[in-house]
Amino acid sequence: MLFEITLMSFNASDFTEADPFLGPFYFSICIIIVVFLCLRMFISILNDGFHHVEETLSDDQQILSYMLKKFLNWTRKKYLINLNKNYLFDILDLRRPNVQEIYELQDSRMHS
Repeated sequence: MLFEITLMSFNASDFTEADPFLGPFYFSICIIIVVFLCLRMFISILNDGFHHVEETLSDDQQILSYMLKKFLNWTRKKYLINLNKNYLFDILDLRRPNVQEIYELQDSRMHS
């Protein structure tokens, strides 16, 4: 009966025929309790989801930085040189390459 009340698939006249005061009173209390329990469960699920997102946020930023760095290395576009490099490196939290590393990378690309 409680499950039918939760789904709103019941005959309301059964409550009023049983007792004119206790029937509607029981129905009101039951609906209030069920609504608050469902609402509380919904809010706790949302809270757990937000807590999980806050914990994994730093990992997502590191993954994005890694993927973008790999993509920029893979594409090797010349127009990226014209961008403000300091701004780009600060946003992406990338390590600034050393001149020697750049020469070694260019040499390895020429030899392969």
